[in-house]
Amino acid sequence: MQFVRGQPTAIAKVVIRRNLDLWQAAVGEPGGQTGITAVCSYLTEVTQLTFSDIDELLTQANRPGLQNTMISGAEKMRREFRREGVAEALEQQLSTRFGPLPNQVAERLRSATARQLKLWLVRVLTAKTLDEVFA
Repeated sequence: MQFVRGQPTAIAKVVIRRNLDLWQAAVGEPGGQTGITAVCSYLTEVTQLTFSDIDELLTQANRPGLQNTMISGAEKMRREFRREGVAEALEQQLSTRFGPLPNQVAERLRSATARQLKLWLVRVLTAKTLDEVFA
C-alpha cells in the first residue's frame, strides 16, 4: 500500500478496487478487522481520499460488511486519536497554569473519557487550583 502515498485520488481508488476481494477475505480472519481499519486510516492519511470516498467505493462494489468494518473502525481510531490530542493539550495547559504536574494527574488524563476531558478543558479556564479542575 505504500506506493499510493501522494498518488492522485483516481489511482488510490483503483488500488482499493483491485484489493476488495483480499480485504473481504481478511475481515473474517483473526485480527482482520483491525488490519482493514488500519488500511482505511492509512489511505486517508497518505492520499486525498476521505472516509466518504471509501464509503462510496464500497457501496458501489456492494460490500456492506467490509464497508461497515472499515468505516466504523476507522472512525473509532479517529476518535481515539482526537481524545489523545485533547489529553495532551489539556496536560500542557495544566502544567503551564499550575506548574509541574504530579504523575497521577498525567495518568488520569490518559485514562479519561472524551466527556471528562471536555469538562476539564472548560474548568481549567477558571480554576484557581489543580484540584478545582478535577472537582
